[in-house]
Amino acid sequence: MNSELFYSLVCNAALLLSLGLIYDVFYQPRQTAASPLRQVGFGVLIGLVAMVLMATPARWVTGVFFDTRTILISLTGLFFGPLPTLAAMAIAAAYRMALGGSGTLVGVATILAAGGIGLAWRHWHWREEREPTIGELYLLGLVVHIAMLACLLLLPPEIRATTFRTLALPSLFLYPVATALLGHLLASRQRRQCIEAELRQSERLHRSILQTAMDGIWRVDRQGRLIEVNDAYCQMSGYRKEELLTMTVADLDADQDAAEVAAHIDPAMTEEKIRFESRHHRKDGTLFDVEVSVQPLALAGGQCVAFLRDITERKQAEEALRLSRQQYRDLVEGTPDLITRVDTAGRFLFVNHAAESIYGLAPAECIGQVAFDFIHPADRASTEAAFASWLSSGQNLFSHENRQIGRDGREHHMAWTIRAERDGEGKVMGFAATARDISAMKRAKADRSRLESQLQQAQRRESLGVLAGGIAHDFNNILMTILGNADLALLRLPSESPASANLKQIENAARRAADLAGQMLAYSGKGHFTIETIDLNRLIEEIVHLLQVSISKKAVLHFNYSPGIPAVEADATQLRQVIMNLVINASEALGEESGSITITTGAMECDHRYLWGTTLGEEVAAGRYTYLEVADTGCGMDAHTLQHLFDPFFTTKFTGRGLGMAATLGIVRGHKGTIQVYSEVGKGTTFKILLPASQLAPGQSETAGAPLPWQGSGTILLVDDEAAIRTVGAEMLRELGFSVLLAGDGCEALTLFRERQGEIDGVLLDLTMPHMDGEQAFRELRHIDPGVRVIITSGYSEQEVTRKFS
Repeated sequence: MNSELFYSLVCNAALLLSLGLIYDVFYQPRQTAASPLRQVGFGVLIGLVAMVLMATPARWVTGVFFDTRTILISLTGLFFGPLPTLAAMAIAAAYRMALGGSGTLVGVATILAAGGIGLAWRHWHWREEREPTIGELYLLGLVVHIAMLACLLLLPPEIRATTFRTLALPSLFLYPVATALLGHLLASRQRRQCIEAELRQSERLHRSILQTAMDGIWRVDRQGRLIEVNDAYCQMSGYRKEELLTMTVADLDADQDAAEVAAHIDPAMTEEKIRFESRHHRKDGTLFDVEVSVQPLALAGGQCVAFLRDITERKQAEEALRLSRQQYRDLVEGTPDLITRVDTAGRFLFVNHAAESIYGLAPAECIGQVAFDFIHPADRASTEAAFASWLSSGQNLFSHENRQIGRDGREHHMAWTIRAERDGEGKVMGFAATARDISAMKRAKADRSRLESQLQQAQRRESLGVLAGGIAHDFNNILMTILGNADLALLRLPSESPASANLKQIENAARRAADLAGQMLAYSGKGHFTIETIDLNRLIEEIVHLLQVSISKKAVLHFNYSPGIPAVEADATQLRQVIMNLVINASEALGEESGSITITTGAMECDHRYLWGTTLGEEVAAGRYTYLEVADTGCGMDAHTLQHLFDPFFTTKFTGRGLGMAATLGIVRGHKGTIQVYSEVGKGTTFKILLPASQLAPGQSETAGAPLPWQGSGTILLVDDEAAIRTVGAEMLRELGFSVLLAGDGCEALTLFRERQGEIDGVLLDLTMPHMDGEQAFRELRHIDPGVRVIITSGYSEQEVTRKFS
């Protein structure tokens, strides 16, 4: 190869490289694939470049040209695809044919071979999806130009061998290298354009994300100035972007001043990420809560990006949730009611604080416990049956009452309301319940019922007492007339008169009737008592013999005396009647069976609670009491008998008896005492009489009254509403040597007293009268004459009468 040819080839290759550099500078590929028309246009451009190359060839003989079109066409096939390559090949081939000469066929063949090999290489290379290396490009150039040398076989025989010897070595040495260099230049440029395209795509994506993000985004420099903001923050704050870019972080942050903002920015420039909450100003002056996340921008030194999320609604939701939880705590933990949730196995899933007072366990200790284990054993079966019945009924709510037993043994009466919790398919998943401790209400109800019953009994007894007292009063008036007349007749008849015996029988019968009236007054609590200080032990000992002969032969009498018990202030005769009544009743309760009767005495301190627990339920004064207890091992009494035990004429015996216990009640009440009765069918009965203990020694009288001086003369004003009593009374007073003035009621007595005050020496005044009773008449008499001497006559006890005038 001569130097001229080599020089020509080098210049042609240099021209190709120069054209490649010009193409590299001016060609700006699009990011997306070019349209077919643009690709064809680009192929035409390459074809024109090929024409320029062929216009400055290295000539060997006339009609034979050697240039670098093969390099251009092959690289076009490799880098730009079929359409540009085919267009360039068509133009280059057409131009070569236009040039003519003996090498026309070889020229066209080399154009087609170079383009075809370039396209085939592209197809092989693109499947591996990688950038071709310089070695691969050199190999492409070597293959293309070997094919070019093969095409020389198409030359005329006379120039073929000479041409091949002359051009083979330069072509295989220079052209593959040029192919590798130009291909590497194109590959580098293509790689750079891809990177630039990706960067532009990234920038567009960044701006798209920046502007479409729902959160606000800032880009901030070290001084806190806003360099970039997105539309979302503009909408949050109400500022336009242009306004925000003139502001700093401190201008917008409502919770931090400039120093505090700087304290947040400085670490954001160095740390990986910081997060905090703040409040920002809106343009209209309102505030909104934001959550801020800040991180440094590594590629932009001294800057950071901040992501700002409007959390106003979240804050409001959190506040609403806090208030809801507070209300829940106030309702669930503030209520005294027990609130529980259990699973289908009955185990506690939740209990509120009330569990501690009900179950004696902390709420945490109750979790997992079986709810039915806390039910009172006596209520468990009925509760389980009622609960099962409710479940099968399909009703929404279950209401039930039972007793709960805590771990501390305390019993609580609970009223339950239970609701089944179901899933979406209606299957029971557990139960929610509330329960109220109604123990106090139950006790109050029981107390109220007991008090109402006691009040009814007391009212009934009071009514019967008033009736009995009224009957006894009228009965005594009749008996007084009978006895008075009988006594007068006996006084006026000679002792040997046959009528005396009849009069004495009349007197005895009347006195027995008076005893019956006394029992009626005793029931009413207003009987006539002779009060003295009595040793209860001694009183019982005095009537032991009488008691023993009064009871069944099969009954054994036992005595349990408590020595040194306080005395009582009572009527001995009345107490003997009480003891006899109780012992005889005990003997009759034994019937024909053998048994024992035990009489016990003692003393005890009683408070109102104990005294209100008595059978009578009467309110008596608290203090020290002496008691008498009579217990038998007889048949006992049922509830009905106990309820009517003290009713007048109520009896379980034959008709005609029944004032015994009523009289006993009246006597005990008359002595300010009370009665307790303990009885159970088949297990006997115990009566306990409680009487107030006295401070006096036995044998001392409560009052020491001196006998009135005897006066057998003077005028007595006899006041009584019964004419028969006035008549017999007047006769008896005249028998005693008195002059008598008679008045039928208090008003008449006052009139007589005012008229004849000077001659009246005393007044015998009945207590119970119509119009004006003895109490009112007495006070009026005292008002007229404070020194008037008055004797009150009444069938009631001295204490009862004295209480009216105290």
